[in-house]
Amino acid sequence: MKMSVDLKLDCSNESVLVVDDDDLLRATLEQLLAALHFSTASASSGPTALEMLAEREFTFMLTDMKMPEMDGFELIKRTSETYPKISIIAMTGYSQGYKYVDVINAGANDFIKKPFDLEELEAKIARIITERTLREELSRLSITDSLTGLFNQRHFYSRLRDEVLRSNCSIWTISKYITTPMVTWQETKCFGRSDG
Repeated sequence: MKMSVDLKLDCSNESVLVVDDDDLLRATLEQLLAALHFSTASASSGPTALEMLAEREFTFMLTDMKMPEMDGFELIKRTSETYPKISIIAMTGYSQGYKYVDVINAGANDFIKKPFDLEELEAKIARIITERTLREELSRLSITDSLTGLFNQRHFYSRLRDEVLRSNCSIWTISKYITTPMVTWQETKCFGRSDG
């Protein structure tokens, strides 16, 4: 089946976990996503999905909202708290009264109502991949020099602050006038140096 959304996205590094208690829908979605070059796996319940997430890294999760044992809201909340980088699309039937805002507030990136058009699902996935790629690029650009590509001052100070916090040392100084952190001989011990 050909899908018409053509954004020239490389899906070979994307892995999707399909979570639904409907065996037929789960198998169908797995086949369609595999045809789009996604690596796929599936789970029939929320607890099984959480076990699979702990064992393997996924970039996407498509989950039904109404399932036995653990509903989609609980699965989305737990997944987004434990694995914040995973993109989540919630799936639900028309008769189920889930609101878009509730699903997004639970931690999902998007929401799709069943039965859905496969082109709509592909468009939502493509949008999420594009947004993720742009966020990663903005993050990279914010810490590197545009001319040289080397880490910039912002990155250096951020890493320095993280290291100071990690080392539980609170005495440090950064000069406003020069770009070198100034530390005393005693403060070098905060960074693991014993010789000063």
